[in-house]
Amino acid sequence: GSAAAPTTRPVYSGGAWRTATVLRPEHLAADTRIDGLAIVEMPDTTIVIGEGQWAEVDAHSNLIIHLDAR
Repeated sequence: GSAAAPTTRPVYSGGAWRTATVLRPEHLAADTRIDGLAIVEMPDTTIVIGEGQWAEVDAHSNLIIHLDAR
C-alpha cells in the first residue's frame, strides 16, 4: 500500500498556537519541498521547520533547511 498522507497538529510557536504539518520519512522523496511550519518525525530525531522557513530533500536524502522564505 501507499504511505499515509502527512497529518497536522497544533504546536505552540511564536507566542501562539498554530497548525503544523507533520511528516514522516516516507514523505521525504528527493526534491520534496516542505514549507514551515512543519515537523519531520524521524526514527531517531525530530526536526522543526519554522514559520517563514522551508526545506528541501536532496538526492542523498539530506534535509536542507533554508531560513529565508521563498
